Amino acid sequence: MQATAGLKSDKFTYPFVLKACGRCGMLGYGGSVHSLVLKNGFGANLVVENTLVRMYGACGRVEFARRVFDEMSERDVVSWSSMIAAYLTCKDPLGALSVFLDMKREKEEPNSVTLVSMLSVCSRLVNVKMGECIHSYILTNGIGLDVSLATALVDMYAACGYVDKAKVVFDSMDERNLQTWTIMISGLAENGHGEEAISLLNEMGGFGLVPDAMLFSSILSACSHLGLVEKGQKYFDQMVKIYKTEPRMEHYGCMVDMYGRAGMIEEAYRVIKDMPMEPSSIMLRSFISAYKNHGSRIGFDDDLMKLLLKLEPDLGANYVLSANMSSLSGSWNEVDGTRVAMKGKGLNKVPGCSWVEVKRATAGLKSDKFTYPFVLKACGRCGMLGYGGSVHSLVLKSGFGGNLVVENTLVRMYGACGRVEFARRVFDEMSERDVVSWSSMIAVYLSCKDPLGALLVFLDMKREKEEPNSVTLVSMLSVCSRLVNVKMGECIHSYILTNGIGLDVSLATALVEMYAACGYIDKAKVVFDSMDERNLQTWTIMISGLAENGHGEEAMSLLNEMGGFGLVPDAMLFSSILSACSHLGLVEKGQKYFDQMVKIYKIEPRMEHYGCMVDMYGRAGMIEEAYRVIKDMPMEPSSIMLRSFISAYKNHGSRIGFDDDLMKLLLKLEPDLGANYVLSANMSSLSGSWNEVDGTRVAMKGKGLNKVPGCSWVEVKRVHNKDNICE
Repeated sequence: MQATAGLKSDKFTYPFVLKACGRCGMLGYGGSVHSLVLKNGFGANLVVENTLVRMYGACGRVEFARRVFDEMSERDVVSWSSMIAAYLTCKDPLGALSVFLDMKREKEEPNSVTLVSMLSVCSRLVNVKMGECIHSYILTNGIGLDVSLATALVDMYAACGYVDKAKVVFDSMDERNLQTWTIMISGLAENGHGEEAISLLNEMGGFGLVPDAMLFSSILSACSHLGLVEKGQKYFDQMVKIYKTEPRMEHYGCMVDMYGRAGMIEEAYRVIKDMPMEPSSIMLRSFISAYKNHGSRIGFDDDLMKLLLKLEPDLGANYVLSANMSSLSGSWNEVDGTRVAMKGKGLNKVPGCSWVEVKRATAGLKSDKFTYPFVLKACGRCGMLGYGGSVHSLVLKSGFGGNLVVENTLVRMYGACGRVEFARRVFDEMSERDVVSWSSMIAVYLSCKDPLGALLVFLDMKREKEEPNSVTLVSMLSVCSRLVNVKMGECIHSYILTNGIGLDVSLATALVEMYAACGYIDKAKVVFDSMDERNLQTWTIMISGLAENGHGEEAMSLLNEMGGFGLVPDAMLFSSILSACSHLGLVEKGQKYFDQMVKIYKIEPRMEHYGCMVDMYGRAGMIEEAYRVIKDMPMEPSSIMLRSFISAYKNHGSRIGFDDDLMKLLLKLEPDLGANYVLSANMSSLSGSWNEVDGTRVAMKGKGLNKVPGCSWVEVKRVHNKDNICE
């Protein structure tokens, strides 16, 4: 409130208010201010429009920011920089890159703020070539390397694995802040230079800078991978006792991993038992695997395995680990029980492959152009990178490195193992390529969640005059879905029709998915209705698309129609339907579909299904029913579910008393999220427990948390009270 009391509505006030809304993440309030901006004739003011773009970006609504940006009659470098930053804030580096390319086409020169954002884009896309171009632009144009810009360069080179170049920039800096040191030390640690990272940490201490939680996480991880147990213990103790930094899950995880790698099982177990929060699934897997590999004088704590299966009930690898632990102790009945449980959940150790498959593939077979693709395919399906790398060495040694089929399979194997850089190296070194080569490389980028990389390969493919086949087009439609780029998708659709390419089930389904993902649900339905043959995936995508685009009733109608074709809906489809029922307020239908899922289709509900039910009951004010779901479900509720329930309780109230254990669990699951403490304080204030409210504020202060960093309701309301924005 205090920020704007007494200020009139003008081109100076609105940016001030909008900035506060953005910092607070108050989208509804910001939207109201936007309406007033238009009503009072300030919609074309450049400063106001730039602030609107930033406000919507800060609130996570990049589509609203883009709409304002696209409708601007004029733009300056701040406009472009704000739009790029909005995409980055919303974790869309591809969108940021697209805006930057448009900016260059418009002959608008970037400033240092733009360049910092673009270097962040390079970091997130792991694109060192683009980063080097920006670095060259900075040097060529004599742009001063202030701390922010130089730090962004260090971050870019380190993120791309070029730690030597990062160090050159770091060493050349006249001034460094804590962020600079943290990025450089973390970059060294994460790129295998643990000793150098530790040395630089010691050097940093001489400048009077205090390492933060993130930096200690990197250092402890380095100690773990280097086997430096004593140093790891020393840094953990320093963090707690000297720097008074409260350990987080990642710090405890590093300690468990470090002790586990060193075979110090008792010490790792002690960390898990003594830490103040429940261990994560990653930590549990690390400990149990270490126990399996090294053994211990202490007996194995079965409760840890039970907790792991409770945290991740649908991950097959956990059941395999459980069976391995049971077999170590000779508990064969438990091994059989685990296999039955996996079968009941429809889980596999690794879908469609095993060690047996790989060994069978190589046993007694000679080294030739037929054997290697067979073995490499098995390695890829099993995710066995080390084994695949060994086979690659044999391929080169045996003189099959130039065989097209073998090279194509190598590309796919490395992609399946998540190593896109190895796949790209093979691809770049191929003396010849066919459509399979290009399609494989595109698929690799997609599997590694890099649709921009896939798009760049496709553009290179077109420049090389290589025509795509249906496999390529399916992948490229998936790229369009992930980039939410309907124009590119329509071009591919037009290409399919123009060239008479048959719309098989896979290609037509990919078209349906692309249009649905881009929000063009009517076009998705046209393609869907035109299909002569549909599989379960087609129906699932169409129904989910309708549900997620606000056509819940039509989604349910199509689900009923699907039943007439003898197809059985899966867990994913029920999740979409239950979500639609929740948002439409269709409680009875939601209950009916949940019961059908369990009783008729024998699908075991997952966390997301229970979450939809809690959300549905909460929205409808049926607090008792929502609470019953949480108490009766067989796993611990997630933080999202707890926040949904507690917020519903706060908004609607209930005849049942509030279960304080739920709030305690939420704070235990997410001890570093300020919003949870605010929710806790709100619940305490409802019951008049002001001492608890004060205690929560003290706890937040002790953890260095804010309700919303740097702003408050007071700040925004001060503006709005004067300008009658509440109306």
